[in-house]
Amino acid sequence: MRYVLDVGDREEPERVSELEPLTRGTVMHTILEEFIKEVLPRSGNAGDVFVEPWTPAHHDRLIDLAELHFERLVRRHLTGPAATWRHQRGVLISLLEEFLRVDSEHRTTMGAGPSRVEADFGPGATLPPVEVVLGDGRRLRLQGRIDRVDVDTATGRSVRVLDYKTASTKRYRGIDRDDPVKKGTQLQLGAYANAARAHLGATEVHAAYLVLDQAGRTVESVGYDWDEPRQERFVEVIGRIVDGIEAGAFDAVPGAVDNFFGGFSNCRYCAYDPICPTDRLEHALHKADAPELAVRAALVATGDAPRPDAGADDRGAST
Repeated sequence: MRYVLDVGDREEPERVSELEPLTRGTVMHTILEEFIKEVLPRSGNAGDVFVEPWTPAHHDRLIDLAELHFERLVRRHLTGPAATWRHQRGVLISLLEEFLRVDSEHRTTMGAGPSRVEADFGPGATLPPVEVVLGDGRRLRLQGRIDRVDVDTATGRSVRVLDYKTASTKRYRGIDRDDPVKKGTQLQLGAYANAARAHLGATEVHAAYLVLDQAGRTVESVGYDWDEPRQERFVEVIGRIVDGIEAGAFDAVPGAVDNFFGGFSNCRYCAYDPICPTDRLEHALHKADAPELAVRAALVATGDAPRPDAGADDRGAST
């Protein structure tokens, strides 16, 4: 719908009851990107990166940037009623203040500081595509954009790649001790870690989601050191997804019925949800055991194929 037919949702400010999650995520990314850009090393030398705790002046600058972007949202009528926005704005400001505290702790502990933001790789990007060699020798080229890259000041070869998220922290917890790609639904960190190894001279990579959780009013770094077992799992899942694409296994995974919000848990934020069949889950369950979908079993560490009625935190990637 979006990429082939160019059909998308339209802005209807009169129907906005609060700042939409997608808009919130975009504006928080933009604020943090502009803030971090101001402290990037001018020389390109890893020894010049900023590793000290953020200062009161940094705090004031971050809040000034936030107010600037928030005012633009208000002018576009994207924030909903004034009373609702006052509360939400206060929560977002407190998250940005918490970000400064959490980020200071991590950078000083690791002896690292930001060296790049929005580091893109792929055709026509700043960095070349990342090539992943699959188990049977096929080569897959990946593209993407890393929100932020931190390097250690001692060698410049220990790298931390960060992806900002404005969602519930519980969606990402456990990836450091369980399946690192969560059944193929969280592949970003693997792609970014491979980019850091291939194009940024990294010999050690720590990959993490920095989650700004509005509901919990917390900021938490959730991630892992990128080691060989995680690399092997990443390559396995990528390969199986490619198998599914080549076989035409584009199955629907609507998720469980969401009685609170209505609809299905995996479809909640999709702009095209209203035009999909209301009985999509029945169709998906009927086809779940089809031999053509057995390719998805490898997405789950237990070897059991993911079910189309799995909740948002338990689904497997749909090819």
